[in-house]
Amino acid sequence: MNLGYANEAGSSTAINNIRKASRNRTKINVRIENRLVDSDGNYTDESGMIVGPNGIHLPHDKAGNLLWWDDAEQGFTGIPEYKWGSRKRLYQESTIVIFQGNMEYYQEHGDGISTYFGVYGLSIGQEMSAVLGHETGHSEDGVFIRDKYLQQEGKMNNGLEGEGNSQDEKNI
Repeated sequence: MNLGYANEAGSSTAINNIRKASRNRTKINVRIENRLVDSDGNYTDESGMIVGPNGIHLPHDKAGNLLWWDDAEQGFTGIPEYKWGSRKRLYQESTIVIFQGNMEYYQEHGDGISTYFGVYGLSIGQEMSAVLGHETGHSEDGVFIRDKYLQQEGKMNNGLEGEGNSQDEKNI
């Protein structure tokens, strides 16, 4: 992640999120994807498509493969590798994918509206900083990770999106 984007955002929270990610107990990889991606992670073009998210947090399995969440199966496409830290379950490794191509598509085809809280006039750099902060929050969010684990195991869970979202407005 280019620190210039966080500086452009003008947010001390964005800078702190990058620092926090570098000290995270989960090994975090960051990938910026310039092509359009649909909600299932498939590359796509503009014809009749539903453009996917601006970012996603993906755990790895023991072999290092990225695991996508399958809504129909209510589980990941494999078994995440976990570790324990401060009495909470964490992922051993995860990758944050920032979909810059999707952000550019939304800005071009959505009258300049950011998909991030419907805020007008955010630059791509500001959106990327905000998404990084949001997705990084999932790596330390033991409640979110536990809930995904329980869903995968077919056990009672809360259907949480995660606590990482509480910082979203500060990430802009």
